[in-house]
Amino acid sequence: MEKNNQGTIQVREDLYEMKQHGSLDYPVAVYRIDLNMMYLNLIHWHWHSEIELIVIKEGAAEFSVGDNMYVLSPGDTLFINRNVMHSVHPHNEQNCIFHSIVFSPNYIFGYGHSVFSSAYLLPVTNTPGLRSYVMNDKKEDDHSISMLTSEIIKINLQKSFGYELLTKSYLIQIWLLLLNHIQDLPHDHIPAYDPQVVLDESRTKAAITYIMEHYEEPITLQDIADSIHISKSECCRCFKRCLQLTPFDYLLKYRIYSAVDLLAQDSSTLSISDIALKVGFNSSSYFNKLFKKYIGYTPSAYKKILAQNTEHIAIEAKDSLYYSGLLSQ
Repeated sequence: MEKNNQGTIQVREDLYEMKQHGSLDYPVAVYRIDLNMMYLNLIHWHWHSEIELIVIKEGAAEFSVGDNMYVLSPGDTLFINRNVMHSVHPHNEQNCIFHSIVFSPNYIFGYGHSVFSSAYLLPVTNTPGLRSYVMNDKKEDDHSISMLTSEIIKINLQKSFGYELLTKSYLIQIWLLLLNHIQDLPHDHIPAYDPQVVLDESRTKAAITYIMEHYEEPITLQDIADSIHISKSECCRCFKRCLQLTPFDYLLKYRIYSAVDLLAQDSSTLSISDIALKVGFNSSSYFNKLFKKYIGYTPSAYKKILAQNTEHIAIEAKDSLYYSGLLSQ
């Protein structure tokens, strides 16, 4: 997850996160995330090729990973496998502060095929049912993982001599604990491989690309379904399973946040009705209603806020409206 100064994530049209976490030499990144500092207090759907470990420090939040949703609080650590779509939302209007450790498994196991990769990496990353896993530090093994993640966070903030080697050592220990823990689980505790999940995600990503390319046009649910060659009902099922949204809900949200982006880019030359038309709304009243629903202000009120707080708000809105996944560069 990228957390820039404006609190957003920049993604491609298929929701793949564009940020490089760490560097090629040191593909590890540690972030401190205050959900209240994120744009709209959430992190929208995205995915990346790295492994992610999330450690909850304060409050609680709802973490959606694929078709699973977890309410996590202090003491919980969440493992998210590579290439799995995930998002974060507030829980009962609480704030949540957590650390995110994002790393390439290649840092531990090297590139290409090896004995170590086959024996230790692939049993985790290539287990399709193992998309996420929650640990709690009240359990002995989980507590060890929690302590190791805390050390990784600390040394990556301090960046003292040798922190990269220590991080690698701690990640190896975490991986071995995680692998042992998973192997000890009863088979019914790890979801069986469901090819439908993979297919649903692939279809949803393709449909989102279509929406991003055509949202200014009067597209319908049928158009979205046709773009991925499935029925309307099947299209809705894919979106609901992957994003907990209908395709049309996603389209409307994307249009509204595109409108906010336009307001931020130039709040003086385009009228509200012009912006409504530009993002695909034929009705200004419907546009106003949805804008208030999603943003909390009417478009005209938000426009005034931008004008009155140019230095603080307009820059944030303009640069950060890539809205954790609903807008892309």
